[in-house]
Amino acid sequence: MSTTPRRRDLLRGLAGMMAALCLDTGPAWGQPRRGGGPSGLPPVPQGGPKILDVHAHLLRTPQSDLRDAVRPALEAMDRLEIARTLLMPPPQPPGSRMPYDFDSLLPLIQPHADRLGFLGGGGTLNPMLHRNVPVTDSVRHDFTAAAERIVRAGAAGFGEITAHHVSYFPQHPYETVTADHPLLRLLADIAQRYDVPIDLHLDPIPQDMPTPPRLAERSSANPRVLAANIDGFERLLGHNRGARIVWAHAGRDTLGTWTVALTRRLLERHPNLFLSLSMHPPFGVVAENSLLDAAGQANPAWVDLLRDFPDRAVVGSDFFHQATGRDASTLPPPTAAVRRFINALPAELARKVAHGNAMQLYRQKIA
Repeated sequence: MSTTPRRRDLLRGLAGMMAALCLDTGPAWGQPRRGGGPSGLPPVPQGGPKILDVHAHLLRTPQSDLRDAVRPALEAMDRLEIARTLLMPPPQPPGSRMPYDFDSLLPLIQPHADRLGFLGGGGTLNPMLHRNVPVTDSVRHDFTAAAERIVRAGAAGFGEITAHHVSYFPQHPYETVTADHPLLRLLADIAQRYDVPIDLHLDPIPQDMPTPPRLAERSSANPRVLAANIDGFERLLGHNRGARIVWAHAGRDTLGTWTVALTRRLLERHPNLFLSLSMHPPFGVVAENSLLDAAGQANPAWVDLLRDFPDRAVVGSDFFHQATGRDASTLPPPTAAVRRFINALPAELARKVAHGNAMQLYRQKIA
C-alpha cells in the first residue's frame, strides 16, 4: 500500500491517537496499558455464552490497510468466543482527509458474512451532522438519501454517530452538536421507518462542566467548558419512541459523569434506549463507574442495573482490530475484559446480554 506524505502523517496521527487512548495509567486497573489487556488479570475465561459484538472497527496504520485487519479480527473473535461482530466506521468529522464508510467495509466482510456484519454512517451521515450549516430541505433530502443508501446495502443500523465526543489527542477532533439536532431527529425517524437502531456516541454531561484537566492537557481541541447535553438527549429519545437508540460505551466513563444512577434514570424514562457495554480502550476510566473493578470482578451496581433491565443491554466492545507484526500500531489488541464481565453474570442474564438482545435489536443470527 503506497501513501503520500500527507496521508502517512494522518495515518500516524490516528494510530498515535488510539495508542494514547490506551497507554494511560487508569484508576480502574492501576497499571499502564502496553501491548495487551490489563496486567495482573487471569487469562481469557473459558466457556460462557457466545458473544455478538455490535460495535467494533478496523484500523488502518501507515503500513497496512483495512483488509489487513480482517484476519486479526477473526482471530480475536475466536479467542474470545465472539460468534459475530458488526463493524462500523468511526464517527468522522467534516473535511476528513481519509473518509470511509460501509462501502469500504463491504468487500472485506462479504467473504466472512457468517461472522461479520456492518453498520454505516460514520463517514457520511456523521460529517453531514457536524457540518454546521442550516438544515434546509436540500440538506434533509441529501441526508435522507445517504441514510437510505446505507439501509439498502444491508446495514444492521446506523453508526457510529456522535453528538458529543471529546478529543483524546491533537489529531483527534472534538465533535459536538446539540443532542436533539434536527438531523438526529430525522435519523431517528428514518431508523424507525426501516426498523434499524442508531449507534450513538454521547459523552454524558448532565450540566455544564470544566473539561477534566487530563483531557485539556491531552488535546487543545477540547473546549474549556463542556456544555450540558442530557436534556437534549432526552428530547431526542422522546422525539420518536419507535426509534431504538443504542448508547455506545456504557460502563466506560471518561468524564466522571456516566454513573449507574444516571443510566438507570434514563432507562426508566425512555423504553427506546439501549446500552452497548464496553471496556476498550481503557482510557481514563473512573473506577466506581466501570463495569469491572481493579481485581477484574464485575461491578455489583452494573450487575444490579442489568438484572432490572435484562433486555436493554448488548456487547459493543469498541475493539479497533488492526494488522499484526510489523504493520501493527501501538494500540493494544482486544482484551478479555468483555468476556470476563459476561461470564460473571447469572447464566440467563449473561445469555441475553452476550447475544440474545443483540439478535433481536439488530436482527442478526449467530451460528
